[in-house]
Amino acid sequence: MKNIKYFKYFFDYMRDGDYPFFEKFLILAALAYIVIPADIIPDFLLPVGILDDSLMLGGVVVLGGKILKGYFEHTVKKRTAELEEKQKLKDKNKTVDIEEDW
Repeated sequence: MKNIKYFKYFFDYMRDGDYPFFEKFLILAALAYIVIPADIIPDFLLPVGILDDSLMLGGVVVLGGKILKGYFEHTVKKRTAELEEKQKLKDKNKTVDIEEDW
């Protein structure tokens, strides 16, 4: 159940326009390379055919993980800043309301 949130972050990242298209394209291309049977080294040439897919999967997991971690941290900071700004506005409005009552 814990890993489901990573899929959510992945899809949110892919839809976010603040990140470069090329970076997203490379991730999708690597995933397609793993899934599509037509590879540079065909899978029926064991074990080398499976090895290239395994290396690609490892690269996607490591680099994709770093990218998603950075995306998550950026999103948390952005959301925290928005909430703090909202709270400051609320506090400012409360202060103004109290002064107007006097």
